Amino acid sequence: KAWWDGLLAPTWPGQINGAAGGRGAGGGAPSPQWVSWEAATVDKQAFAALGRADVACVLVDPSCQERELRRVCASVREHAGGGVCVLPASHAHLAPAVASMGLLVHHDGRPHGCLGSMLMGMADRQGVVRELQTELNARQGAQRQAQQLVSKVDGELVLAAKLQREVMRSDDLTVPGIKIGILYRPAWYVSGDVYKFLRIDEKHIGGVLADAMGHGVSAAMYSMLIANSTTMKQTGTHSYRLIPPFESMEKLNHLLLQPDSETTRFATAV
Repeated sequence: KAWWDGLLAPTWPGQINGAAGGRGAGGGAPSPQWVSWEAATVDKQAFAALGRADVACVLVDPSCQERELRRVCASVREHAGGGVCVLPASHAHLAPAVASMGLLVHHDGRPHGCLGSMLMGMADRQGVVRELQTELNARQGAQRQAQQLVSKVDGELVLAAKLQREVMRSDDLTVPGIKIGILYRPAWYVSGDVYKFLRIDEKHIGGVLADAMGHGVSAAMYSMLIANSTTMKQTGTHSYRLIPPFESMEKLNHLLLQPDSETTRFATAV
């Protein structure tokens, strides 16, 4: 307090709101609130005081150890958002380290009016800084929510891709004179392109290739509908009938034209 009242208050460049909410009588300087070095790193009340302060001023004793100085500066940076560190000549070499932790450096011995100007300038900007911090916190919160949503959608799309490949999975078809090879690389997780090959009986293999209208998930769901709805065999109690390709396409076309949606659906297929 003697340091403040005797050296800094008389040279204070103007009147600002003090950290403790009052104003001193010496030259309009604010009334400071003091936090001990020990409390600055462990005490919750000290953390709260730093959080309410417009600006923090760290006074370094010549006997202070570097490790202790770093802890205090880190605490001030975390809870007050920044401040000014007054370094004695014996600690001048630590100025870069203090600056790297977000604090301004004032070397003891320089005019105290300069220190007062630094403190007043930081206090004047604190309102804007707090508004920016509030906006930043809100944006970071929105970003975290967006990341969680993207992660959830990503997991669902991976599952959808697996299901689509299950629907299109073809059995190991071995037919003399015929070889079936498949290379399927969708541009995204899922695709509107669909294929399906299956054995109908001992003498026949059925296959369908289709491209559904659209892109992404909607087209993929449409393509899966096409794959599951393409019938090539009609089974009775003791017999079965092969469905000719034209009849199979006719049945599929009739299904896709059912008036259960306001959206007209298209697909090309063979």
